Amino acid sequence: MMKFDKVLCVCKGEIVYFGPPKHIPDHFSNLGYAPPKHTNPADHLMTILNDDDIRIRALKENKIITNEEVAQEF
Repeated sequence: MMKFDKVLCVCKGEIVYFGPPKHIPDHFSNLGYAPPKHTNPADHLMTILNDDDIRIRALKENKIITNEEVAQEF
């Protein structure tokens, strides 16, 4: 049973998702931020919405960053 009809995800005042909770994994997967297997989608969402995460900086610029590029940043 879903507790929410719609979810609004915001990072530093910018809307990065608004819609049904069931579409969150597909939305972020289409942007290159698929949740790893056996990961809670809500936990993954909180990780990528961390404003210090380089993936969110790329998302705000409408860019897709690969796992290799993330590793290079660190």
